[in-house]
Amino acid sequence: MIGNQFYFFGTAWGVYTGIDELVAKRPTDWEAAAYVSGSSFVLGTLLKTLFKTKTYKIGKRRWLRLTDLTPIPAQT
Repeated sequence: MIGNQFYFFGTAWGVYTGIDELVAKRPTDWEAAAYVSGSSFVLGTLLKTLFKTKTYKIGKRRWLRLTDLTPIPAQT
């Protein structure tokens, strides 16, 4: 869920940067905008990959969603 919010943030940042470029008629730092949008997409993907959720069906209309936060044991 939080990964999706990072996706939306990155998209909104890019859209608002484009709108600012059109409305304000001043030069925009597109490199900084790309860094912010790109890092939010990477962070969202990383969070979705690291913290997987598993959904269990309970009864007819109830669902339970769990996130496994147990650490991965070190390989020795």
